[in-house]
Amino acid sequence: MKIIRTLGVLAASTMLSGCFLVPGKFGADVDIRKAGDFTVAYKGEIIFQMPDDFMGSKMKPKPWDDAFATCYASGRTMTDEYASAETHEAAIKGAEDGSIDGQDDDTREVACSAKQIAELRKTYEADKAEAAAKKAEESDKMAQMFGFSGSGDEANQKFAAALMKYEGWKNVTYKGKGTFDVDYRYTGKLTHDYVFPIFPKMDMIFPFIMVRKRADGAVMVTAPSLIGGGMKALAGRAKMLGDLSGSKDIPQSPQTQGLFTVTTDGEILSNNSEDGPSADPKGKKVVWDVNPMTDRLPEVLIKIK
Repeated sequence: MKIIRTLGVLAASTMLSGCFLVPGKFGADVDIRKAGDFTVAYKGEIIFQMPDDFMGSKMKPKPWDDAFATCYASGRTMTDEYASAETHEAAIKGAEDGSIDGQDDDTREVACSAKQIAELRKTYEADKAEAAAKKAEESDKMAQMFGFSGSGDEANQKFAAALMKYEGWKNVTYKGKGTFDVDYRYTGKLTHDYVFPIFPKMDMIFPFIMVRKRADGAVMVTAPSLIGGGMKALAGRAKMLGDLSGSKDIPQSPQTQGLFTVTTDGEILSNNSEDGPSADPKGKKVVWDVNPMTDRLPEVLIKIK
């Protein structure tokens, strides 16, 4: 239980401050044969994204607005980025006409001078710049857990070349901005569990595709990281462990778009696709249309013995 809890904390910290491994535009295929062979193919984009790419304006600092400046009769000043000019004007007017009672000089608002506004703006922008630099450093360190560099194209091109030294990676091209164009195809025997993708020097796994053989001879195929760009599954697990109980914003990848197809000559025992199995030259197939709003984890159970 302690190990599971630790993984939940790691998942939560990854979501809040790290990078995400998500599918972009893709086509993914899994073929399961009764003879005990399987093939997994993935052609398309794999993207390392930072939280800002998911959350947009929710995570970006607000540009300075003079309405953020709050000044008091005592000379005390502060920055309130949630305040509005109307709020300050109402407070100042209330203080002037006596409608607000019981306030001392340290709580009674007054109009800020140009000098006070300039000083508050300088401090505000310096603080935001420092916070952004710290966030970038944290995200880059998290990206390096995958062997990926969040800051250098040359390092990422080397990372792409290194992947092609491993079985299945037919072609990997770095396109810039954390996006890799991938042509992957792997064929093996159903003697062990299989997960795609796995990277060299990788300390965490975001499984796009999992193939797992059960003791009764059936094979379960799932695609955990294809729902909501993978973040719904990760957020759900972390939230169950209490690590994101206060978070209402589950990030999703707006780039995720593609088809996930499973074909087999075995017997399809169950599946959760919208249209169910259909005829295919290879036997039968099940197809999921995946997009950023997909909330159903694709899964199919196939009997091969």
